[in-house]
Amino acid sequence: MQWVGEYIGLPYRAYGRDRQGVDCWGLVRLVLAEHFSIELPDLVGDYDAADDDAIARLIDDTRTLVDAEPIDEPRDGDIAVLRYMGHTTHVGVVVGDSVLHASGTRWSILQRRDSVHIAPRIRGYYRVS
Repeated sequence: MQWVGEYIGLPYRAYGRDRQGVDCWGLVRLVLAEHFSIELPDLVGDYDAADDDAIARLIDDTRTLVDAEPIDEPRDGDIAVLRYMGHTTHVGVVVGDSVLHASGTRWSILQRRDSVHIAPRIRGYYRVS
């Protein structure tokens, strides 16, 4: 899993889709394309980064859009769906016992799934088929 280091510290950028800056979906999309050969839709223009309710609806719709199946035992490359500020508005990529995600307005980080910062926020894991 040394490859994960390539993604830690990427700057946060709303609607970002490349190494110059990523939001949470952009990071998931980049990692899945580069390391798992899975192409996900861009979704830029499909949401307002300030509208938590719209993002939550988009995440629900995206599970169908990308043909993702809910799973109980995640593995590398699965998508973690997380709740923040009372809304299901965040996604990350499972890497071992951790989640790689774009943290707020700073950069991408790797956090353990059982950490106090991540565990209570996880709403489910999904595998793109």
